[in-house]
Amino acid sequence: MHGATRWRRPDGKGEHRLRATDRPPSGGRLRPDDIDWSIPHRVEYIARATPPASDIRPWRWASAVPWAFVATLAAVMLLTSSVADREVVALRRIPYSVAWPRAVSATLPGSMPDGPLYQPMLFLDARSSVGTAPTARGDQQRLLLRTPDGADRELRRMPYAQSPQFTAFVADADVVVWAEMGSQGTAELWTADLRTQAPARLLTTATGNAIFTGSQYDLVITGGRVYWATEIDGAEPATQIRSVALTGGPVDERNERGSWSLTAWPWLVDGRNDQLPSTRMRNLHTGAEIQVATSSTELATCSPSWCRILVRSGDDLAGIELMRPDGTGRRRIGGGAASSPVTDVAPLDRFAILAEPAAGTDTTGEQRLLVYDLATGGTVDLGAGVTGAACRGGLLWWSTGTDDHTQWHSVDLRTV
Repeated sequence: MHGATRWRRPDGKGEHRLRATDRPPSGGRLRPDDIDWSIPHRVEYIARATPPASDIRPWRWASAVPWAFVATLAAVMLLTSSVADREVVALRRIPYSVAWPRAVSATLPGSMPDGPLYQPMLFLDARSSVGTAPTARGDQQRLLLRTPDGADRELRRMPYAQSPQFTAFVADADVVVWAEMGSQGTAELWTADLRTQAPARLLTTATGNAIFTGSQYDLVITGGRVYWATEIDGAEPATQIRSVALTGGPVDERNERGSWSLTAWPWLVDGRNDQLPSTRMRNLHTGAEIQVATSSTELATCSPSWCRILVRSGDDLAGIELMRPDGTGRRRIGGGAASSPVTDVAPLDRFAILAEPAAGTDTTGEQRLLVYDLATGGTVDLGAGVTGAACRGGLLWWSTGTDDHTQWHSVDLRTV
């Protein structure tokens, strides 16, 4: 089994679960075109053996991207299609160079010195990153640490024959942890010391049905341990929070009733993305819960500090708003043409990442990348021609250019 996608009606009546091994009536692999999208759905990806190919959210993607990831993006498109007919909110726009003159940023090549394209999965600072690239021969996938001095360090490699996947990256101090999967169908957690040349170490294979949604909280490091959430199969929804020491050893398990994902520690949230909205959060330490206040026309994605609200008008997206989980501090940050290119809400509890259509979006897929600043109330314009974006740990990065001439751009939001 290589993944599962669950479709639910928005009114909660009825649920259908498809797996990546399912086949449409016409045969072959199941594709989004095989789904009757005339009925609104919410889509959830549950990582088992094949998570989304990248934690980057691209606006154009290769056919090699797993169909479940494509289906998730297709669900977003239900709310953001026909962008030419939607409102583009004219918030106060500030050019990037004017708004953040002291921010640490970089523009980096999209290819390795030996030729293959490089896909950053996690930025450690504006110029250092961990990411993937094929070998020059194209027969293996490499996981690499890239630094400004050009001394690239290979952390892992897997043959493409094993269907390698590297995902769910997190770093803390001088340690990076990630999940990797292959054709054996088992997720493994690995770690590497960023200060030394010591080989990467296997932490555990006891990962269960890990829930990886592209959030920076898919893995959380705290107290010398790394935590993740797993789905428990059963008649009633249940989640298991697992953890293992950064030094390795036995895996601790804690069961929680309900469907949960990790968010900013020590909180859980029951909504995993814009298609499975947040309704409540739970504190793992105290058991306290926060109920999220929304109406029937709103879909919320929440952290303990902020919620991103998709406001619907019929089947269309009317706008994007931010509010506190208790409903206070509400403000509009985007119109019906806007989308949210990153999973997490308000990185650093200050910035909301947005994308809007630009000239030629309908044919190129390129968009304009914006950052709404909760501290100033202004919207910073990072430019058009953007083909994908991601944000983790206060580092925002995005790509421009064609598949053959890609450039990566980064900005350390912690230095704004």
